[in-house]
Amino acid sequence: MPAGDYEFIRIELDQSRSNVIDKSTGVTLPLKIPSEEIKVLGGFTVPKGGATNVVLDFDADKSLVKLGNGNWLLKPVIVKK
Repeated sequence: MPAGDYEFIRIELDQSRSNVIDKSTGVTLPLKIPSEEIKVLGGFTVPKGGATNVVLDFDADKSLVKLGNGNWLLKPVIVKK
């Protein structure tokens, strides 16, 4: 990435390749991902000639929501550390 200040990280996801396996039935179900992207807020700086490490902690237990119709929704809980 070019040197500079950044305000967020955008992660693009492919909904057609995303699914959940229901532990109770073993059935593979599609995973709905609103807008097919995740925007992680929190600034960081990439220095000239240097590097910056950004660690994202994804909490899957808090991010997957089972809907009333049996389908699953991704509502990501991601923390930039």
